[in-house]
Amino acid sequence: MHYCSTNSMEPVLEALRLHRGQLTEIEAARLVGISASRFRHDFKRQTLISFRAARLHAKLAHGAELLKSTALTITEISGLLGYSDRTKFEKTFKKFNGLTPTVYRRVNARSAFSALGFGDPS
Repeated sequence: MHYCSTNSMEPVLEALRLHRGQLTEIEAARLVGISASRFRHDFKRQTLISFRAARLHAKLAHGAELLKSTALTITEISGLLGYSDRTKFEKTFKKFNGLTPTVYRRVNARSAFSALGFGDPS
């Protein structure tokens, strides 16, 4: 039986963060020196989520950061994240974050504005 230590997926998790979810399963398996099929099994066993879900989470976390910190349109952000259309990004983002990208941006803009010591910008 093959066994990976509990920290063996850390390079993959770091690469997902660094590359904003743009990492293939084969590239991830190479990072930890195992086959892709073994990687799928070990990754899920150690992280309790599939690699696909982890990749999506990293991509959407980057999208959330772009919504908070840039003036890029939602269409531009969805394109940067690899979505072929804005609607798919919006549905996926809402499923993971509970808010549409538009509402998420508005809520976080208010939070940032308040953090600077200003009142509500509305």
